[in-house]
Amino acid sequence: MAYTRKDIKDASIEYCIYKSEVLQSDPSPEVIQELDIRQSILEYFDSLSDREFNDFQPAPWISDIIDSMLKRLNINQNKVETFEMDYKDFRAFSSLGEDPKIAFNRGKLAEKHNDYVGAIDDYTYAIKYNPEFIDAYLRRAQCFIFVNKFDKAIEDLETASDLGANKDLVKSSIGIVYRESGNLQRALEYQNEAVELNPKNAENYLNRAMTKVLMKKTEGALFDFETSLNIQPDFWKAMYPFFTLLMSQNDFNRAITIANQMIQLKPENGVLYYNRGIALLNIGEREKSQNDFLKAEELGIAEASSILKTNFLR
Repeated sequence: MAYTRKDIKDASIEYCIYKSEVLQSDPSPEVIQELDIRQSILEYFDSLSDREFNDFQPAPWISDIIDSMLKRLNINQNKVETFEMDYKDFRAFSSLGEDPKIAFNRGKLAEKHNDYVGAIDDYTYAIKYNPEFIDAYLRRAQCFIFVNKFDKAIEDLETASDLGANKDLVKSSIGIVYRESGNLQRALEYQNEAVELNPKNAENYLNRAMTKVLMKKTEGALFDFETSLNIQPDFWKAMYPFFTLLMSQNDFNRAITIANQMIQLKPENGVLYYNRGIALLNIGEREKSQNDFLKAEELGIAEASSILKTNFLR
């Protein structure tokens, strides 16, 4: 299935909501790692240039993630009418009163239904009754991004910072706003500031790396990915895009090192064996490559079967 950029953005925001729901019931490190790698793949997919995006063919398990998130949004036509009617009825008959928490929670529900305008109204209402509601400013900023009101998003992030929100988080988030708006140089400036404010935060280096990828600053991106993993060796969100960038630069030996780390953390993930198999094949390690493709096939990766038939005369 071919996806549009809107599909990926919709899937990404829905995945963030899904992730928060899962972590409320099971915040274990294993679950966090699994959720983070899937989120990093969606973020990487969205960061591709138009040509790369159009050429990219996601593996079946990645498509499954995207499809499941789109289903949560009821993109399939059989559910849209009932879905929208239920939500509109809820908004029509729910009362906010003067409790900012009720408005805030209704705003989160609006986000879940892709009603960013409604969410903005709800968060604005929450802020009216609690002008120091940091989370409401942060959530409203995200909604402003989705309706392309980037200046307002930045205003909310700066207000949240003034009220006590994490400074480097805000700088990094403003950088993401500028990245989404297409102003990559301004994005980089803010993400540089985030790194300077907190050089021990792996996420800051990852966000800057993703911006540098779009700017074709390959060496800088590689440095930031590597630094991110030096700070947090099991940082899944950084591993997959780092591996992908190394593969695009034909740096197969370093890519294999990253693949080894991922497989050590997730030994039952077939895609990881498939990817390492590709890298090994490119440096002539045919026996090791074949073993990885066999393992990937065993774990349900259909593409591995095709590679085995084509390259290993099965």
